Order: sequence, then structure tokens, then C-alpha cells
Amino acid sequence: MQEFYEGKATVFTPAGWNEQCNTLLAKLESPDVGVSVRALADSLGKRIAAEWAKDKRASKLDAINDLSKWDAEMKAAAEQDDGSGAKITETLTTIDREVTAMLGNK
Repeated sequence: MQEFYEGKATVFTPAGWNEQCNTLLAKLESPDVGVSVRALADSLGKRIAAEWAKDKRASKLDAINDLSKWDAEMKAAAEQDDGSGAKITETLTTIDREVTAMLGNK
């Protein structure tokens, strides 16, 4: 799981989850919003990491396509957010819904 959290971006894979989250948090102006976004990102990251760590034949997510898609969405949210955290929160919530639907759990 360390590779999921600390992974380095390549042509084929996104940055590690920690780097992605740090990019989002750097955009926020309010520490209170940062706490909320961090909690959402941490919860989401744990769920994705648990699935990512499974044997690839048993995993319900596509380690390359799904993670790359979410990476792009998170980067776009960081670029579009005005510092309030609204766009970032919206994007993380959308990804969370996708993960829930994909995994069939909460």
C-alpha cells in the first residue's frame, strides 16, 4: 500500500495519493476547510488503497484507468478551485460516489 500513497507519477500512472492530496490542500485558504478536505481525502484514499492492494484479478478497480481518471479530476479541481474548497470538495465527493458504486459498499 505504500506504493499507492507514495508512488511517483509516470507516463502510465498518476502521482501517489499523498502528493495528489497535498496539491489539493495547497490551494485552500481556510485551515478549517483544509481539515474537512483532508478528512474526506483520507477516508477516500483508505477505501481506494484497500481495493488497489488486492490481487488485480480480484480488484473491482482498474489500477491504471480509474486512478488516472481520478488524478486528472483532482488536478482539474485544484486548478479551478477559488481557494474556498468548494470545487475540490465537490470533486472528492463525486469520486467517493463512484468508488462506492464500483465497490458496492460504503
